[in-house]
Amino acid sequence: MSLHIRPLVLINHLVEAPGRITGITRYAYGLVGGLLRLNRFRIVFVSTASRDQIPREIADGLEDIVTLPYIASTPLNN
Repeated sequence: MSLHIRPLVLINHLVEAPGRITGITRYAYGLVGGLLRLNRFRIVFVSTASRDQIPREIADGLEDIVTLPYIASTPLNN
């Protein structure tokens, strides 16, 4: 018997405060949406946003959503 297990992909999106939609956030959602449409991967999304703050069409297809606190960082570029 051949057992086919879809690879697990972890998407780390901890760079934005929850509820803030930036270009990086739109890109991350687009990437996740594209991977979900392929239906070849299980995806865990790590974010500062909770499940209800992530677009439903993305959240419904995820293996899991891990919500962590937002920690603001200071850029080092002067």
